[in-house]
Amino acid sequence: MRNLFVRQFDPRLTLRMILIIGFLILIGIGNLLGAYQAFTRGNLSAMLSAGGGALLYFIPAYGLLKLKAWARKLELVLSILFMLLGAAVLLFESMIGGVIILLSHGLIVAYLLSSECKAMFTHRSFHDQSFKNSAQ
Repeated sequence: MRNLFVRQFDPRLTLRMILIIGFLILIGIGNLLGAYQAFTRGNLSAMLSAGGGALLYFIPAYGLLKLKAWARKLELVLSILFMLLGAAVLLFESMIGGVIILLSHGLIVAYLLSSECKAMFTHRSFHDQSFKNSAQ
């Protein structure tokens, strides 16, 4: 049973990528809980907002888990946008909240732009292409 579970994951996933995926899933779950709370209060706009926020975390997390190039690009864009949001939060609302947003998404951007991470995604496309060529 354990081998079946382990085989579901790409062996090239690094610990850093697994931590990023875990972070995205955790924040997505928090947004789902917010959507549920808004639902119980009858606040439709907050429910849709939190549900959409959950999707903004779950979709890239799934793609990164499967090492999809689109997910890396999507998460880069989203993390940069969240860093801009974090800067606004830092300046206008909460210094601690802004720093947390900036730090977490800044680290994600730094890793997704690293050569180690790029190699995970470029190697896959090379491997898929060489597999197709050998099958013909």
